[in-house]
Amino acid sequence: MTDEAFQLIDDLLRWGIGLLVIDGGETLCRDDLLDIVKYTSSKGLRTTIGSNGTLMERVIDMFPLYELSLAQSRLASLLIAVVCQTLVPRAKGSGRIAAIEIMLANTAVKNLIRDGKIHQLANAIRTSHNEGMISLDEALVDLYINGTITWETMMKFCK
Repeated sequence: MTDEAFQLIDDLLRWGIGLLVIDGGETLCRDDLLDIVKYTSSKGLRTTIGSNGTLMERVIDMFPLYELSLAQSRLASLLIAVVCQTLVPRAKGSGRIAAIEIMLANTAVKNLIRDGKIHQLANAIRTSHNEGMISLDEALVDLYINGTITWETMMKFCK
C-alpha cells in the first residue's frame, strides 16, 4: 500500500499539485503515515495533516516502544501544522458552523512532540495565540461571544 501512496504523490506532483491534505479516520491510522509524509517532504510537496485533535497521540501510539523515540523525532521534524474542526449547531438552529483549532509546528511544539510531552501541546497552543494558534475551547468561546452558538453548545463541546 505504501508504494501505491508514493505513486499517487508522484502523480499529484506531475499534475502540478503543491499541497496534500491528509485527513479522515482510517487514513490517519495507517501504519505507513509517517513514511508517506516523509516521502512528500522529500519530493517538495507541502503536506498538512487534519485530525480530530487526537492525531499526535494516535500517530505516536502506532509505533512499538523501541521505535517511539524515532517516531516522535520524525513527526516533530516533518510537521508543519495541524488544523482540526468540530461542527457545532448554530444558535438560531440554521445548520452548523465549524469551530477550528490551529496548532502550528513552532519550536516549542516540535520540542514537545520530540520529547514525548504530548499532554503539554494544549498549553503550547494557548500560549502561542499571538503566532496564530487557537485552541478548540478558544474558538468555541469566540463563537459564543459573537452570538453564533449558545452557552449550552459551547459548554457541551469545550474540553
